[in-house]
Amino acid sequence: MPESLFQLGMLLLRRGEYDEGWPLFENRKTTTIGKPNYRKLPCAEWQGEPLAGKRFLIVREQGVGDQMQFVRYAGLLAGMGAQVDAWVAPELASLAATVPGVARVLDTAPSDV
Repeated sequence: MPESLFQLGMLLLRRGEYDEGWPLFENRKTTTIGKPNYRKLPCAEWQGEPLAGKRFLIVREQGVGDQMQFVRYAGLLAGMGAQVDAWVAPELASLAATVPGVARVLDTAPSDV
């Protein structure tokens, strides 16, 4: 069931139906393929609360292209007052370290954040 909900979410997102698509897209974490890649992290997911004075972790997800796509937001997040860490694939670590706003780069799953 999670696989079909995830696929429906992807379809809705491609069609621009974001309000309906994003919640279903979250099922990616519970699919057979997704479960090993979305382990529980020792921190809460951001729910849109103010970032000033907080620590923010950009979590590696999907392919390296997606990881670089999202790490570019580190400067914006840092500008909102967050200390930004980025967890990326090992082959991207040196590149991610040059991104404005990235305070720390992790190339393995975080155990303390």
